[in-house]
Amino acid sequence: MRGGFLDATDFVGIYGLASPWLHFMNLAFSNGSGAIDLPNDTALGVGAGHLFENNVYVLGSVVDKNSDPTDITEGFDTFYSDKEYVTSIEVGHTSSYSRIALDNVHLALWHVDARVQAGAPSG
Repeated sequence: MRGGFLDATDFVGIYGLASPWLHFMNLAFSNGSGAIDLPNDTALGVGAGHLFENNVYVLGSVVDKNSDPTDITEGFDTFYSDKEYVTSIEVGHTSSYSRIALDNVHLALWHVDARVQAGAPSG
């Protein structure tokens, strides 16, 4: 379990063998962020995961959609007052704990709350 200022692009819908630093592609293709309205850079949130004995895992997170990584104190205000989040859950299977990022098949579900100030709908 982790909480604090998190980068949702590090753990939501990740494909470990596709790296924007090693391959001719960008971040939108390596983690699905082109389809998922993830927060830019770092945002206040919490995430947790568990690997069961049969190598099935579950990951979940709640991250503030309005956090500003340049003003940490504002992140606390928007998390508790605006309550506009990106929530995600992922269920998957891996061959072993040590290969979870590179060797998995998973289904990720996510939801983004409507953002009043930005005029953005939920999705």
